[in-house]
Amino acid sequence: MKTFNKQDAVGKIDWYASPSQRSTCELVEAAFARRHGVEIVKAGSHRCVYRISLDEGVFYLKEQPVRGWKSKLSLSVRKSSAEREFIVGMKLKEIGMPLPSVCGWGERKVGGSVVYHYFLTRAIPETMPLDELTGHLAQRPDALWLEENLLRRSVISQIAEIAARLHAHGFVHDDFHAGNLLLQHHAVSGGQACVYLIDLASIRQVGKASDEQRWKNLGQLYHTFSLSIREFDVVRFWRAYQREWSTLTGENHGQLDGRMQRERVFRDVVSWRRSARVKGDRKWARGNRRLLVMDQGWCCARGLSHCQSEHVQSLVTHPGQLIVGAGIVPVKLSEDRVVVKRVIDQMGPGGTSASVFVKKLSTPWRRFWGAKLLGIYSRAQRTWEFGHAMRRRGIGTPLPILFVEQAQSARWLSRVSEYLVTKDAEGLVPLAPFLRFLLVKMSAEDQSRWCRKYAELLGEAMARLHEAGFDHRDLKAMNWLVAEEPSRTEYQLLDLDAVRWWWILPRRQRMKNIARLKASVDESTRFSKTLCLRFLRAYSQTWDELHGHVVYEGLKKRRWKSDWLSVESLSKRYSKDAGQQKLLNVLVETDVDECCEEKRIAA
Repeated sequence: MKTFNKQDAVGKIDWYASPSQRSTCELVEAAFARRHGVEIVKAGSHRCVYRISLDEGVFYLKEQPVRGWKSKLSLSVRKSSAEREFIVGMKLKEIGMPLPSVCGWGERKVGGSVVYHYFLTRAIPETMPLDELTGHLAQRPDALWLEENLLRRSVISQIAEIAARLHAHGFVHDDFHAGNLLLQHHAVSGGQACVYLIDLASIRQVGKASDEQRWKNLGQLYHTFSLSIREFDVVRFWRAYQREWSTLTGENHGQLDGRMQRERVFRDVVSWRRSARVKGDRKWARGNRRLLVMDQGWCCARGLSHCQSEHVQSLVTHPGQLIVGAGIVPVKLSEDRVVVKRVIDQMGPGGTSASVFVKKLSTPWRRFWGAKLLGIYSRAQRTWEFGHAMRRRGIGTPLPILFVEQAQSARWLSRVSEYLVTKDAEGLVPLAPFLRFLLVKMSAEDQSRWCRKYAELLGEAMARLHEAGFDHRDLKAMNWLVAEEPSRTEYQLLDLDAVRWWWILPRRQRMKNIARLKASVDESTRFSKTLCLRFLRAYSQTWDELHGHVVYEGLKKRRWKSDWLSVESLSKRYSKDAGQQKLLNVLVETDVDECCEEKRIAA
């Protein structure tokens, strides 16, 4: 729970609500003034959201300040955001939309001028945002929710009915994503799943929603679920949407029209997904409630908010203590970098200790400050930003916890030390030593099962990496981590220093990445062409699904044959037989961390 700062403004809130809700509004106002049971949920310069727990129930109070001439000018020509949200809530309740109970809106005046607007709703008990649930599903495909088909169908149908009812009555949700849909647990709601719509401030009435607005709205909704849904889930959603739309509007689309509309929706998915991801990356770079930003003179630092701020402050002041002390295990030592493994207190969730990897980079001043002047990330910050960006896209990589940039002296021409702290990937080992030492110890049946499982898993992961626009220029078997225990299914990608981001990744770059990985894997274990084909088919299928190329009547576009020919021709320049990939062999034999890892696994 975050600390609460006492409000400076005084004055009573003027509530605008129905007579039955006015007493509730005044009761919440009294508790808010006493700071009784008040918890900050979201905080920002444009609004604060408070959770107020009373004997009568739990309420959410949104507070929006009126600051500056722009806000005052806006209020002179249009209603406040709180009033518009209240009006939209009343209209949606009339058409039977499942929403939280809207209590009222109010304004606080000081000296005759409005300084704050308020919007009050009653909380729905035992609910979970669907983005949290889909996040769990993306990381745990064997989650219980996937097995409860009746619950899954009910949730999909309710989301489709909500979307159709919005569009049929002329409403468009400008922030239509999984986080603005709440799921009430079926045990609380009498054995059924109930989905509720929130964030009414982003809903606007457009008279009659055009087909273009509907398709874009559905595309925006779809991309937030793309990591956790299956093909027939999309078909089920569309059928429920068409059924509700026909009931409310009387428009009955034929089967051919339904196909064309589905294709139109999924053509917009790619552009919506890309724009939403770029917007999320910009928000993360600016800072948010999950991020600690600490800049002091020549020092620049970013850290996760679950770390203790006092501890991070000491690390920013003296970052050298990250690679000194007891319990340090050297992993890589070279001229410009040091990598160690250690346990650091107050780095885990809730201030607990955590096993981490610390990387120190020494960068010449020309390279560092030149990149800063050109708006390019430094090496540590690039790994930090790309690591969190990949995790937001469902791509496995070690969690970046902290990075610090510090000039070695106050002079302009001094070198810069960069420190990066990432969470230890416990139970995971590089793919190359696993194939060389652990895979050969399994039985023939277990080897076949493991290879089939990871060929499909890494094919899907590679497709998600490329679809997001990431080009890994050192994508080899040593930079893929797999589970050391054969019964587990997990992977992580390392060495994000070599990652570049493209707005649209060219096909040749994608094939180069796959060819480099194939050449490095062949050096450890020669895989059959069947496994390579299985990898490419999983890659092509996932790529088509993410780009909306799947025709849901059963026909799917397959480009694995052309991909096969491209990978085979490109892998020759990386293979040991052609003598053109000596650098890969040198890296495998000379990197300290790789040799140590291989010796450890072999032992």
